[in-house]
Amino acid sequence: MPEFDDLVQSLRAVAGKSLGSITPDSLWRLRSELHLFKAHLEAHPRVGTPELRVAVDATLVLAGDAHALALELRTGMTDKAYAQFASLLDLGAIGAIGVETLLTVEKHRIPAILLAGLSELLTYLASREYVKGASLRLAAIAQSQAPRLQDELWSSLRRYRPKAPLEELRKAQGAIDEFFEKALADGVPSEVQVLLVAGALNLLLRVRVVEVLQNAR
Repeated sequence: MPEFDDLVQSLRAVAGKSLGSITPDSLWRLRSELHLFKAHLEAHPRVGTPELRVAVDATLVLAGDAHALALELRTGMTDKAYAQFASLLDLGAIGAIGVETLLTVEKHRIPAILLAGLSELLTYLASREYVKGASLRLAAIAQSQAPRLQDELWSSLRRYRPKAPLEELRKAQGAIDEFFEKALADGVPSEVQVLLVAGALNLLLRVRVVEVLQNAR
């Protein structure tokens, strides 16, 4: 259907622009496009697959979580501090985890690329000057988001590698645990913690959007 194809291309374009960083405005645009996509699927039951509908719903939930986090971060910082903060969350430098890149790789490789993206995120932020202005409350927000992110990381692994051998699972476990240990370690500045958590959420949201686009093919 031409209308469906147009919606897929529109979502792909909006996602490419919106997922450069996590801000309330960019995530609102993405959620708006996802809601339009979902409304079209509900109006045309024969269009798409059950897997596509599940993927759209899951992406909307995660995008909602990301939007709520972005709002909390913005309200907890001064305008100047948040502007600097948002610029640090421009993850264009982590090209290996971009939407277009993920769409071109084999599905079973996505978990490995995602885990590599977490490592790149640690390296990327370690080389930056951090904005001062995050409060202890924001650090608590970062800590509280960790279980949600952990669940989403493992969910991605199970979806894309449902029959992964134990050795591969243990390797993934090590990479995930190492990320959270480094991101949320005692002594890590609160602004660094929230940057890492928000960045990881951004990467996971990209994977969810890619899943929608893959199922729409």
